[in-house]
Amino acid sequence: MSQKSVLKLKTGKFNFKDTIFSHGWVFLEPYYWDNKSGSLGLILKLKNSKLSQIRISFKNKVLIIKIEVARGSIDADDRDKIKKTVRHIFRLDEDLNRFYAICNKDSELKFVCKNQCGRLLRSPSIYEDMVKTICTTNCSWSNTVSMVSNLCKLEAGCFPAPETIVKTGAKKLKEFYRVGYRAESIYELAKAVFEKEFDPDSLLKEKNIEETRKRLMVFNGIGKYSASHILMLAGHYSDIPIDSEVTGYIEETYFSGLKVSEKEIFDLFEKYGEWKYLVFKYKRIGRKRGSENRI
Repeated sequence: MSQKSVLKLKTGKFNFKDTIFSHGWVFLEPYYWDNKSGSLGLILKLKNSKLSQIRISFKNKVLIIKIEVARGSIDADDRDKIKKTVRHIFRLDEDLNRFYAICNKDSELKFVCKNQCGRLLRSPSIYEDMVKTICTTNCSWSNTVSMVSNLCKLEAGCFPAPETIVKTGAKKLKEFYRVGYRAESIYELAKAVFEKEFDPDSLLKEKNIEETRKRLMVFNGIGKYSASHILMLAGHYSDIPIDSEVTGYIEETYFSGLKVSEKEIFDLFEKYGEWKYLVFKYKRIGRKRGSENRI
C-alpha cells in the first residue's frame, strides 16, 4: 500500500516557472513537467532503495511538495532528505543579492529583479549533473534526452546511483543503454564517486575555480566546456561555457557576424566578475523575450 505526504517550503526572491525552464534540464529524466497542474515531477531514491514519486508546485511563495512511495513509510529522515534536495535543485540557498545589484543598474537586466528570477534548475546531485553534462557533448539535444532516458531505465526511472553504473559496466552502457563512446567516461566518473576517490558535492564549496576546472578535466570526457558547465551547475558563475552555438550567438549579437575568439567573448563580460555567466544568460533571455514581444 502506498503512503503519501505533503511538505511545504517557504521561499524568498524566487520565480518557480522561470527557474524550471531556465535551461534544458527540465526535459531530462527523471524530471517531467505537468503543464495541466503546473508541477515539476521527479523520481527520487530514498534510504533502503525506496523510490518516491515527487510533485512540486508553487503558491504564495511556498513550494508544495507532494510525496508518494509505493512501499514502506515516509519517515523524518526521508522528509529531511527531500527538503534538502528541493532546496538544492532550486538553489534556494544561493545569495544572488550582488547579481541583483548588477541587474538593477542595467536596463537590459531590470526584468530579472522585477520577475525575481536568476536561479537555474539543477539535478538532485552534482554527480547527476556531471553525468548529464557528459551526455550533452558532441551530439544533438535529442540524443542527449535519449541517452539520459536510457540511463534512468537502469534504476526503475530514477537516475542511476554510481554503484549501479559500476555494476552495469562500460560495455553494457554502450551496447544496451546507447550512450556511445561516453560509456567509458560515465563509468570512470561513477567508479571514482563510488570508491570515494572523488566527491562531486565538494564542488559546491570550492573557491579556487581554476584548480577545480583542472581537476574536473582529468576525467575522460570532461573538457573545458563541460568543466565550465559543471561549475555553473555547482553555483560558480565566473566562467561562460563556450561552444559553437554560444560563439555563433555572440558573433551575431555583439560583433555584427564577425568571427571572434574565446578571449574576446570573455572580455565582453569580464567586468561582471563572478557573475559573468548569469549576466550573459539573462541578457540573452531578455533579448529573446524582447524580440518575442515585438512579434
